[in-house]
Amino acid sequence: MKKLLLTTALLFLFISCSSPDDRPFDQLETTLQETVTNCRACHDQGQVTGAPNIFGLQSWHLREQVIKFKAGARGGDLGTVQAQAMHQSVKNIPEDDLIAAARWFAGQERPAFKATIQGDAKLGERLYQENCASCHNKAFLKIVTHSPEIDKLEDWYFVQQCNNFDQGFRGGDLDNDHGKSMKEKIKRVKKENFKDLAAYLQSLK
Repeated sequence: MKKLLLTTALLFLFISCSSPDDRPFDQLETTLQETVTNCRACHDQGQVTGAPNIFGLQSWHLREQVIKFKAGARGGDLGTVQAQAMHQSVKNIPEDDLIAAARWFAGQERPAFKATIQGDAKLGERLYQENCASCHNKAFLKIVTHSPEIDKLEDWYFVQQCNNFDQGFRGGDLDNDHGKSMKEKIKRVKKENFKDLAAYLQSLK
């Protein structure tokens, strides 16, 4: 119980240090403008580069992911080509600059995305409630398990990441316990049903 309370307290502190930055681009410091511009070179191209649009995603989650990429917990030798490219792009950027960029992207308006994947949204809803909602919907468990708001993700990227967890590209030994847990839980859903989950999440937008 003490460990759980400590974990929760630390996460609240982590989140409080990751508040979004909603300043317009032209009001940012020159160094931050350069970091943001470098990020957008790939992330504005979407599926072309395999890099998702990160405008308006949760600040704490973006922060956690850039730290993982910088350290190689994502994008290491066993990562996908796209993840390895991300690791190479950020590994020499100071962590404070990456966190500042994550906060800025989180503070921007999330654009609307059209569906790119066809699936059975009704089946996806059932699968979601059975396998995903307990962590990704319930407030307390979202904090404990570091579960982001996956309904904000582009459908193609959501399916890509389901496949990455399923195939072991994410959730490996260098990842934290939450990534490892996700790697195991995704096995509950058949690969052919990932598109149905994506269709359901897309229907919520």
